[in-house]
Amino acid sequence: MIPIIFATRITPMQAIRNIDVSRKMKTKKIKSQKQFSVPKLLAKRTMAFYKGNQIAVSLILASTILLSCFGFSSVSYKKNHPYIRGYDYSVFCGYYYDPDVFTNPLEKSGAISDSDKQTISAAPYTSKAFGVKNCNINVLIDKYTDYFKILGGRSVFGDYNLEGYNGNNFAELAYNHFDKYYSRIKAQTGFTKDFLPSTLYAVDDWKLEEMEEQLVSGEINLDKLASGEEIILIAPQKAVAYTENNSVYVALDDEINDRFNYDVYGECAYKAGDAIDLSMLMGDSDFERIDKKVKIGAIISPINLENSETDRYIIEQGHGHRFGILTSIAGMNNFSKNERYQSVYMFVDSEIKDDINDAVISHVNPILYKYQGGVQSNYEDNKYIESKNNSMLVAMILIIIIGFAICASLTNNAFTASIRERRRELGTLRAVGISRKDIVESYVRQLLKTFAIGYGVGFGLFAAVYLIRTLMVYFENQSIDPFVRTKELELEFNPWITLAFCIVLFAVCGIHLWIKIKQEMKNSIIDNIREL
Repeated sequence: MIPIIFATRITPMQAIRNIDVSRKMKTKKIKSQKQFSVPKLLAKRTMAFYKGNQIAVSLILASTILLSCFGFSSVSYKKNHPYIRGYDYSVFCGYYYDPDVFTNPLEKSGAISDSDKQTISAAPYTSKAFGVKNCNINVLIDKYTDYFKILGGRSVFGDYNLEGYNGNNFAELAYNHFDKYYSRIKAQTGFTKDFLPSTLYAVDDWKLEEMEEQLVSGEINLDKLASGEEIILIAPQKAVAYTENNSVYVALDDEINDRFNYDVYGECAYKAGDAIDLSMLMGDSDFERIDKKVKIGAIISPINLENSETDRYIIEQGHGHRFGILTSIAGMNNFSKNERYQSVYMFVDSEIKDDINDAVISHVNPILYKYQGGVQSNYEDNKYIESKNNSMLVAMILIIIIGFAICASLTNNAFTASIRERRRELGTLRAVGISRKDIVESYVRQLLKTFAIGYGVGFGLFAAVYLIRTLMVYFENQSIDPFVRTKELELEFNPWITLAFCIVLFAVCGIHLWIKIKQEMKNSIIDNIREL
């Protein structure tokens, strides 16, 4: 319909006199040449007069190539970087999150009981499991040094008022007064020292033994942890606070780069073997204090825990993701005997299939109803991601097939119409000695130029975007600002599937072109000239 619509706009006289071509010839600049390639000259002349089809095909090709390249690259990245957790199953309760970082409620309902944790751990095909308990605890300190100020943050000093910040007075503005709630808790409980809000974590013994290699100093003694004589201190060795875009950030240990002009810097004064005063506040208004002086048996950096596939889930469950106390399940009873499990992590040694997954889920579901909790299956999550990747892969293939089919249709129809309408020209060219090879080469040159623009723009834009994004990530990570988080480009350079489709497209159009020219060459020169 589109060619018919355009054809109806041409008057009969214009069509007879071929005024459209005549007008185009007047606007073209002809350069004299002593020698020239006949196929190249023919192709150049045809392409100069009929650019509409070339532009349409080039635009469709470029957009299809660009979209499919990014799509296939994204699928490749997700397949080569599956979502990996350090556990196979996680059972968690739907307990109410208490924003108070200083005190603990007396009522311990809502979390998973010890007996239910044992039942969960005994699920079919489960080789081992560990649970996590946590509660708020306070570390008594002589005064708030820069190190403790950074770790205390808004919980102790309230919302930062950076009005009047000049680049050098951050500490004066941020840490010049204690939060009202902190001051009220201190007065109400009778603390004579300052205190740093923290979190007391407890996990199973075998999980603690796995952390031995991550320690900064000291060693893990399970017997002393169980008796409450020792604890493991979760503490960064270095901490800095800095401002960026009117926001305050904290970086610890390996995140710190000395090239950055941080606002506040502090180092940990604790070492293995030091004594530390802990105080747990129980209740809502009339607080019951549980004070203990314990020995630091070992020190571990929170960064080490965050970099571990399973250990990072331990510190994500409390306020002590920067500074905390770690002990065993038995050791927790020395502070609070009624604490419950917030989550249980399970491991399966064998390869998980649908039947194994169904058996585990069926085992834990009755327990979850009691706590309004849920179960997270690594197998199901990866299966869902794989399903999404496959759907995206099918969508990309459909898009490229549709786009390339349109391009093939436009190109083949244009060349077929051109060959049919130029029979007289072809006959005249053959009469003056132009061979079939020259004619085929001229059309192949047109085909190459039509596709080359679309291919070049499509692949060129994809490569340029990929390169620019990669360089941006590199320079952001190498910049003087060491705290810019790694912005990983979630793409892998994978234009190969699209490239294969491009080769197929060119081959299909080339074969079609060769067949049409071959059919036309069966006619005699006289038949061509007479346009029979």
